Amino acid sequence: MGLWLIWWDACGAFCFLFGEAVVWFSNYVIVFKVLGPWFNWNGWGIFHFCVFETIILLVEGSHFRAMLTSPGVTQRNSASPKDAEPDTADPLWWTKPPRRFCKKCKALKPPRAHHCSVAGHCVMKMDHYCPWVNNTVGQNNHKFFLQFLVYVTIGTLYAALLTMSYAFSAWRGAVPWPAWGVGEMAMAIAQVVLDIFFTIFVIAMMCDQYEAICTDTTGIEAMKRWEERDWTIVQGLTSIMGTPLGVHWFVPTLPQGTAFYEWSPRDDPDAYDIRDPSIKTFFRDLELQHRLADLKSAEMLGDGEAEGGEGAPLKDAQSTLTKRKGGSGAMSNAAQDAKLVRVYDRQGRPLLVPPKIAAEMEAAALEGDAATGKSGEGAARHVSMGS
Repeated sequence: MGLWLIWWDACGAFCFLFGEAVVWFSNYVIVFKVLGPWFNWNGWGIFHFCVFETIILLVEGSHFRAMLTSPGVTQRNSASPKDAEPDTADPLWWTKPPRRFCKKCKALKPPRAHHCSVAGHCVMKMDHYCPWVNNTVGQNNHKFFLQFLVYVTIGTLYAALLTMSYAFSAWRGAVPWPAWGVGEMAMAIAQVVLDIFFTIFVIAMMCDQYEAICTDTTGIEAMKRWEERDWTIVQGLTSIMGTPLGVHWFVPTLPQGTAFYEWSPRDDPDAYDIRDPSIKTFFRDLELQHRLADLKSAEMLGDGEAEGGEGAPLKDAQSTLTKRKGGSGAMSNAAQDAKLVRVYDRQGRPLLVPPKIAAEMEAAALEGDAATGKSGEGAARHVSMGS
């Protein structure tokens, strides 16, 4: 994996350098204007110095890794619009949602990839572009972004408390008042103000990330109203880190296993995520087409019925599917029953999906109900197997 750097975004470069300046400015004030004069480098002074410098090291490591790590991108110019057409040689092609093609990247999009105009790539699990790390936050650097937020919060809060504690102790007369001039006093005040500001700002960002982790939805997916998971914070972080809770969670090393994305020409072009609303719409259309075939076989779809009731959505579904099939009619009931299973999503709407997806939906519903303390009967209401 080569070096990744978005050098062309002036806003991102400025915010990154400003953040670095705040880190090292706070470090200078704490080490030379607070710890030294306050503790005179006794045991407590050395203890605070070691703790604070360890935090600084972790902040710097996660900050630079968040910027210099590829967020997980597709290969540009790796496909043509023809590659996005369904493979009609596959007898099950009509049960697969349309492939997603990015005209800007000229590449097929994986299920959870979105195009980032700043990075100029389609990014896997793109959350947002963050100028503070001068990079797009995606699957491969989400871990470093979260670590950066946590360590900045700890570091800025720790630094502000150290400086204010020193000033309060001097005011009470517990320690000699520091021999600060006007410039040094201004630096101490600026350091506390900046640290408090960044503490509040980053905590707000962490609250937003907490929701994204527990629902397994990125910022873009949330705006597109993807179906949310009901995960605990540990489940969500395990998915991002790639390993169970351990040292790996706290050091800026690359995510492990499937948590790390690397594009391959062997990626399945027909892969999809059932939580995507557009994918659900596709399978709802299949369900409507199935019902249309039932009505036709029973000769119940007359001209009058087609104008009202459920005839209009049935015709819309047939029209959408017919376009993909190149003009062919609805599939027979036997063909649909043999290859698809009817399930119900969380809103109680019927979908016709392949058996593998039906099993995954049922497992997800059972897992979600177990996490929330519901019974197995509650899970059955989420997903109902059968034809």
